[in-house]
Amino acid sequence: MALTMDGTKRWPDAKRLEKFGIRRCQLSSAAAKAIVAEVTEAVASALPTLKQFGELDPKAGETPERMRLAWIEGLASLA
Repeated sequence: MALTMDGTKRWPDAKRLEKFGIRRCQLSSAAAKAIVAEVTEAVASALPTLKQFGELDPKAGETPERMRLAWIEGLASLA
């Protein structure tokens, strides 16, 4: 992460994201959970497209695959 959350740049888990949504964005717990779920679903649905970009542009090198692996890791941390 580029900015800190709770004093760290480590990627937050679902619980920390929910707390952030409640405290800083004034969301209800249900709304914060729904947003995390929506983003999780969107990232998961974009994974195949990201793989296709890597196959279509050889100049991209290993960037699309590294991004894909980071996304997978991030999704796993939200489960």
